[in-house]
Amino acid sequence: MAGGLTGIGTPAFAASAPSCIDVTGYSPTGTWGPSVYMVNECGKTEKVKVVISDWPDGPCHTMSAGADYGYTASGGYFDYVASC
Repeated sequence: MAGGLTGIGTPAFAASAPSCIDVTGYSPTGTWGPSVYMVNECGKTEKVKVVISDWPDGPCHTMSAGADYGYTASGGYFDYVASC
């Protein structure tokens, strides 16, 4: 244990969602926080979540092919859409 802590790893960062998850609109901040709207144009089911700066991320959401999804956070700022 020479000079460091054990059992503490580097946090894993979520990978960005594939480019076929099309963010069709967003408001970086709003009355209640950022709103994000997206469409799954991947041709298969994808799991995504909205990553919010200075606020907890949105939940992991399963999007079937062709589905749309909107998420509004209660605070923070829209950062990106991630695979989950």
